[in-house]
Amino acid sequence: MPLASCAAPAATPIIIYVTPPPSNPEVRDTAEPGVSPSSTNVEPTTRTAPTTSFLTFEDGTYVVGVDIKAGTYRTREPSDGCYWERLSGFSGDDTIENDITDNVSIVAIAKSDEGFHTEGCGTWTSDLSRITTSLTSFGAGTYFVGVDVKPGRYRNSGGSSCYWERLRNFSGDGLIENDIVDSRTVVDIARTDKGFSSTNCGTWTRL
Repeated sequence: MPLASCAAPAATPIIIYVTPPPSNPEVRDTAEPGVSPSSTNVEPTTRTAPTTSFLTFEDGTYVVGVDIKAGTYRTREPSDGCYWERLSGFSGDDTIENDITDNVSIVAIAKSDEGFHTEGCGTWTSDLSRITTSLTSFGAGTYFVGVDVKPGRYRNSGGSSCYWERLRNFSGDGLIENDIVDSRTVVDIARTDKGFSSTNCGTWTRL
């Protein structure tokens, strides 16, 4: 059953342009003996890195295709009480899928969605690069298999009401398998899995 949503004012998405600084000019002294380097026609060599842009947005209700583009987004920092929902309309009873979490999250917004609502999640970004420090050891959250974590067999360090799920997509209805346990357990994350999510499980370590 969809979770109850709370109305929130619309906000304006922000586009962040990330431009790595160009490398330092390289000037080679090609002057002949006895000739001042300043008198030679030496052109400095500069390299301009390509500009990468990421769409970001925070709390609010957005019209898909107008305010934000359809696509996959993630939060790169955990946030207590993060709630999101994909919407088929704006009448107040239009939830397609939703979720609430205190951990890093991923959502895929479809082109057919009319809207997207988020609150308490911090910043969503189209920057889907790796956020884990290790590919074989990680904690709570939703991760990309093959980007954040390697597929394989994992054991957790334990936790009360440990919940985990293997995912085929991030639309909110991509569940492959899941379980809830109160002790240490072992899970096989397949190469064909798109994602893995867990909460209250401690640390997962590849065997």
